[in-house]
Amino acid sequence: MKIKLYFLKINENEIKTTDYKELGKFVRRNRKDIKEILCFSWEIPKNKFERALEYSIEELYELKKKGVTNAKEDS
Repeated sequence: MKIKLYFLKINENEIKTTDYKELGKFVRRNRKDIKEILCFSWEIPKNKFERALEYSIEELYELKKKGVTNAKEDS
């Protein structure tokens, strides 16, 4: 089973959530003086959920761009 995660970073504030409504609330709270924004979603396997949360949003974005589907796999 896969979980859809939403990632959003506005300036220095960031959120990682599975709830789209929570994402909207975050945008409303942080919409003033936006200088930088990074937003994407990613479907990941349920067993990788906790480990994916250990990454920063920038690291996860780079992994997604590279096409990595198994975030933070043990070496």
